[in-house]
Amino acid sequence: MAIDRGRGRIRIGTRTRTRTSSSSSSSSTPVVEHIVPNSVWKEDPSGHCVVVELPEFKKEEVKLQIDGSSERIIVKGERQANEEKRVRFEVTFAVPTDSDMDNINGNFASEILYVYVPKRNRAIETEKVSNSIVESAEEIENEEHEKDREKEEIENENAELTRKWEQECDMSKTAVEILRRNKGIVITAVVAFSFGFAILGLSMGGTEEKDKHEDEAEIEDKKEKEEKAEDAEGEEEEESKEKKKKKKKDKEGKEEKKKKKNPEDKMDPENLKTKLEKLDTKMQALVAKKEEILKLLKEAEQAAANANQSEASEPPEASS
Repeated sequence: MAIDRGRGRIRIGTRTRTRTSSSSSSSSTPVVEHIVPNSVWKEDPSGHCVVVELPEFKKEEVKLQIDGSSERIIVKGERQANEEKRVRFEVTFAVPTDSDMDNINGNFASEILYVYVPKRNRAIETEKVSNSIVESAEEIENEEHEKDREKEEIENENAELTRKWEQECDMSKTAVEILRRNKGIVITAVVAFSFGFAILGLSMGGTEEKDKHEDEAEIEDKKEKEEKAEDAEGEEEEESKEKKKKKKKDKEGKEEKKKKKNPEDKMDPENLKTKLEKLDTKMQALVAKKEEILKLLKEAEQAAANANQSEASEPPEASS
């Protein structure tokens, strides 16, 4: 900002030159609109301050003049609104009688002009107030920069979220396409896995039953050995024929029980029938799972087709 002091005036602003249109310029004369900006006076113990609102004006488009002889403040400016229109203004303010004309300061920030007019014999206070006005203007500018930065960060975050969403959509479409192309392999793998799991369950059940029979056989053998030991002790004594017959019958009964609990009896038709019924039930469950998987695949194909149709129906984005 240039400051020019001379002939009792202080000019704060930039110098401009008036150019006359040449014969080669357009014949149409631009329209000039005169406006009256809003303004207000404020006062504190150290001085006065006039605030002038200048929307859409820039610092270099505004001039501030202090006429010491008439004790007046003149604010004027001009800007180009468009190719056919210019906006111009000029306002004059009378300075209070207790003003210090030599220490008037002006500051332009955020389309607002602040003109501080200190009172006489308050040079120190004038400097403080002037500095506070400058600091306030700087704070306003910093806040505007901070808002612009936050706005830019939000736009970047939105762009990143949009990019991630598009990537996830592409991945979903790829997965559906792979399932659609290889649905036969997927169904076969699922059925094979389920069937293998069922066979494993049956084999585990047979192993547990076999271990159970083996444990029972060991217990019976242990009891038999104990009984033999008792028989050996009893044989040393005289035993009656009835006692021997009873032991023989008990032994035969045990042998019959042992034969019934033998794992070879698993080949009994009744046992085979029961196992086949269980296997049939599990196979029916596997078939139901297969039908459910086919249904899910059909729904996935339909969703992919709808997505492709919606993308094809969307108009292409206009190139920037």
